[in-house]
Amino acid sequence: VFVKGLREVKIESEADAELVINEGTRHRKCAQTALNTSSSRSHALFSLKLVRAGTNKDTDGIISKLCIVDLAGAERTSRAKNVDEQRCRETNNINKSLMQLGRCLEVVRWNQQHSDCKARPVPWRDSKISRLFKDYLVGGWGRAVMVATVNPDPVDHDETCHALKFAALASEVESISKVP
Repeated sequence: VFVKGLREVKIESEADAELVINEGTRHRKCAQTALNTSSSRSHALFSLKLVRAGTNKDTDGIISKLCIVDLAGAERTSRAKNVDEQRCRETNNINKSLMQLGRCLEVVRWNQQHSDCKARPVPWRDSKISRLFKDYLVGGWGRAVMVATVNPDPVDHDETCHALKFAALASEVESISKVP
């Protein structure tokens, strides 16, 4: 999977990690919309791999992984008043990737609930973000946790319901943990 601008950085201290997080924060895309003064215009990802020192191979020494993802929220172009082409493209990309991730979660949930049936293929390859979550949901790399933030304002009722439905779907998926 190619992600533009993605880099792997070796860190050896807490200070190194803080520098990398600050660098990532500077690259995070935010912009003002009619719904939010600092709306995330892309998903943000911070992945940490704890590797045993002295190993030569990339995967042999992995002890644990931690991945923190800030998914940009879905929004309607008309409500966000995204009138320029770039904002509309960002909104469409965000909504498309969230829709694809939701499809993957639905299939994983169905497969878990119907273990007596033939498993349905999960469309992991349909988006980069869903490929990332595959390792955590079915690859055995640990547990996935979702925190959903919503606006209680009645004006945002539709967006809030959509976010809560997505979170409810995610909460029904059991991540398979093989790593101690």
